[in-house]
Amino acid sequence: MRLAHICLIGAILLGTPVAIAHWTTSHPLAQRMPPPDRPLEGERPNPRRLRERGGMIRRLNLTPDQAQQLWQLRSQYQPEIRDRAQRMQATQAELRQLMGSTATNDEVQAKFQQVQQLRQEKLQLRMESILAMREILTPEQRRTLIKELEQRRTQRRGRRF
Repeated sequence: MRLAHICLIGAILLGTPVAIAHWTTSHPLAQRMPPPDRPLEGERPNPRRLRERGGMIRRLNLTPDQAQQLWQLRSQYQPEIRDRAQRMQATQAELRQLMGSTATNDEVQAKFQQVQQLRQEKLQLRMESILAMREILTPEQRRTLIKELEQRRTQRRGRRF
C-alpha cells in the first residue's frame, strides 16, 4: 500500500472517533466517551467532516466496544501527531528563513535534516496508530473502509480540476 494511502487512512481513522462518539450516544459505553461536539484540546469541530465520518461509521457497523477502543487510540495518538506536525511546520519556517539568509550550507542542511526527522517521527506515529486501529476492525470493516476511502479520493480528484 502506498504511503499516501496509509497517511489518508490514518487521518480518517484518527478523526473518526468523534463521529463514533456521536453515533453511539445511546449506548452505555458511550457515557464514558467525551462529548462528540467537544474536540480534543486545540481542535476545532468541522460539521461537514463529522457528517461524512458519521455515514462511514454507520457503514462500518462498529460495535460500541470498537468505538470506545478507537476513541482511546485517537486520544492517545492525536496529541503526539499534532505536536510533531506543529514542530515540523515551525522548523520548515526556520528553514525557509535560513534559505534567504547568509547562513552557511551546513546550517541549512542541518535544519533540513531536522525537518526530515520530524516528518519521519510523525509518519511513524501515524503508522503505529493505523496498525493499532487495524487490530480493532474486522477484515470486512477494513475492506469497507478502504472502499470508502478510495471513493472519497476519487471524488476529491474530480473537484480539483
